[in-house]
Amino acid sequence: MFSNACCRLWCSARLVAMFSIACVAVAARAATPTELQKATTLISEQHYQEALALLQPLAATSAADGQFNYLLGRAALGSKQPELALMSLKKSLELNPD
Repeated sequence: MFSNACCRLWCSARLVAMFSIACVAVAARAATPTELQKATTLISEQHYQEALALLQPLAATSAADGQFNYLLGRAALGSKQPELALMSLKKSLELNPD
């Protein structure tokens, strides 16, 4: 039989693994319309850092979305991150040239 310490260690490791999987699942999703609306509102209220904090975790899975890149660029510009702003706004124009 396993000792109590061994069982606790195994349970702890299992919980960490389950939490890690849950975090990856959450992080690996695209921005929802609600999140894009929230970012739009934050930007219009000049809460650029909050908008950036909302959008940045979704950047890897929303890279093909022109509206997302536009909002990310605006939030980055307002947060004084010109390199990210330029890259995001260029990508937005590539995706939506009109």
